[in-house]
Amino acid sequence: MLEPLTAHPSGPLTAHLSG
Repeated sequence: MLEPLTAHPSGPLTAHLSG
């Protein structure tokens, strides 16, 4: 589930996930 999200760093969700 986290993989597809990290696939596109252009997402706000990945922004907070990336720290």
